[in-house]
Amino acid sequence: MNGYNPATRLKDHTRSMANRNCHRSEVLEVLRLSRLVLEHDRSALQFPHLSLYCDWFVHGAIDRKPLGSKILELVNDAIRKHWENSDGLVTGISRCLSLAELRHEMIIFLITCGAVTDVADSFTNWNVFVSLLLEDLLDRPIRLPAKAKEAEAIVARMLSAWNGYKYKHWPRAIFFLREEREDGSFSFVWNVEMAAPQLTGGDSYNLRGGMQMTESLSAFARG
Repeated sequence: MNGYNPATRLKDHTRSMANRNCHRSEVLEVLRLSRLVLEHDRSALQFPHLSLYCDWFVHGAIDRKPLGSKILELVNDAIRKHWENSDGLVTGISRCLSLAELRHEMIIFLITCGAVTDVADSFTNWNVFVSLLLEDLLDRPIRLPAKAKEAEAIVARMLSAWNGYKYKHWPRAIFFLREEREDGSFSFVWNVEMAAPQLTGGDSYNLRGGMQMTESLSAFARG
């Protein structure tokens, strides 16, 4: 009897997807199988962004992953840096969500598994993959850790980064939303839920911006 090897399943699955239009379930199956490989090979630490998105794909929220907390701290830094620059803020927070890092790790991971890399090295394929992924992740947040002491330490670092700014506020969650347009089309946006205990009439507010692809066509092996 052959031993269980999810890498073989991933390899066969990506080969079956090559050079044809694929269904949503087939594309997202790449993440499910990747997660099985990461668990089987205990290689999650080598591919932290892939591991994060694989876990996010199967959970309602992320609050136990160190990288999730790091993303919130990066979001805090982006908000501080671009507080008065809305264009910079939209791009900065889009970068914090690390889709470029996810793609780069996926290519290395798939090559390591002997799998086909079409989903990540083609500009067109990657845009399709990201659209399906974000659709699946709608309204599922990355949020501060459930453990109070861990969350308090992260919030303290965030507040310290503002260098004594008179109002205390910090990102406590980020998630994707779908924004419908009048013409029937839609786009994906990120939504940052900001804790603001000094706010009159509430204790939080939301920042929202269009999710941007942070890599140009030239970064891909093919179109």
